[in-house]
Amino acid sequence: MLNNQIYYFERDATNVGHLKCDNQQIATVSLPFDPDVWKKIDKIIVKAITKKSAALAAVLYHTFYYYGA
Repeated sequence: MLNNQIYYFERDATNVGHLKCDNQQIATVSLPFDPDVWKKIDKIIVKAITKKSAALAAVLYHTFYYYGA
């Protein structure tokens, strides 16, 4: 919970991460389609409604899924 809003992050079967706030999707995070690209460099694709939600989605995706923390 941040600023009295409930956020949660989930990953679907295609490894796309979805950041939701109060049951509304506010960002998605995914790896580039080409595995040769994401194996060589640390790159993700973020689509979000605001820069703040993009930053939060990127951090959560890297922490929980990409790095397996």
